[in-house]
Amino acid sequence: MALRIDVNHSDAYAALGELLWSVGSKHEAELNLRKALDVDPENTLALLTIGHVLYDKGDVDGAERNMRRSCELMPTNAGAHFSLGARTAAGNLPRPVMHLPVVFFVTVPLLRVCARCQARWS
Repeated sequence: MALRIDVNHSDAYAALGELLWSVGSKHEAELNLRKALDVDPENTLALLTIGHVLYDKGDVDGAERNMRRSCELMPTNAGAHFSLGARTAAGNLPRPVMHLPVVFFVTVPLLRVCARCQARWS
């Protein structure tokens, strides 16, 4: 719907690309993610997801470059840091693991807040 209203809606292309990648339609995912990045080269969801797509295609350097750029643009995005750190820790990317601690730095305080809220409402 968003793309019918605005054919230059970067977030819509990125979300569609992520959805297509998650169901295994990697070629279509890559096309939509590239459209998202053509419209907005700093779309963090598109950068992260195209990193996964490129990794699946065997382009490890391209995957790392895009995932790192996503982390740089949105340093509090725990998911982006986790993806990059997990790929690195698994030996799939050649650089040292630097991103997993960010996940815990960002995520653990949020979990504490959620636990406090849950305790109040229980």
